[in-house]
Amino acid sequence: PLLAGKLLADPEWPVRQAAADALGVYGERAAASALVVALAHEDEPQVITACMQSLLRAAPDFALPQLKDALASTGDARGCALFALAQSGRDDALGMVLHDIEKGAHESRREAAVGVLGLHRSERALAALLDFITHGSLGIATAAATAIGARRFDPTVHDRAKAAARKNGARAVVALVDDVFQDVKTARRGT
Repeated sequence: PLLAGKLLADPEWPVRQAAADALGVYGERAAASALVVALAHEDEPQVITACMQSLLRAAPDFALPQLKDALASTGDARGCALFALAQSGRDDALGMVLHDIEKGAHESRREAAVGVLGLHRSERALAALLDFITHGSLGIATAAATAIGARRFDPTVHDRAKAAARKNGARAVVALVDDVFQDVKTARRGT
């Protein structure tokens, strides 16, 4: 942790990112303070995301309110928080993303949040994506169809996504779902 803490100040961002990741793997709450300091001074999105993810692992009770504040912001901090929350696999983190989507005033902010849901590997996230494909506006349904592509090799997802797109009825959404799963169809034919 001491070496990783020191490397959080390295001039090269990949080193800082690796140090932040290492502190998350280490998982000790005491190491979280170095991540908090790094976040206050960091401007590289990959490092910010790594710090947020590691903070979620090491001190989730502290990290969740911080990430909630970041969701309300604009720019990189919001995007990094969305990725960190979605990739965490935590149900409470997914709840924050879904709440952000539900309460989002601007369509583009809602689309960005929907776009990360494919990174959360839970049935709840998948159900939300399918619902957004079925009932969302064209922009939201498109973001959901694109996001579901992260799970396109799960054999049950394709049929569920196709059914949701048909219920939506928009040709663009149906075509996008077909495109998202195109490489899966090709792979299945080749075997």
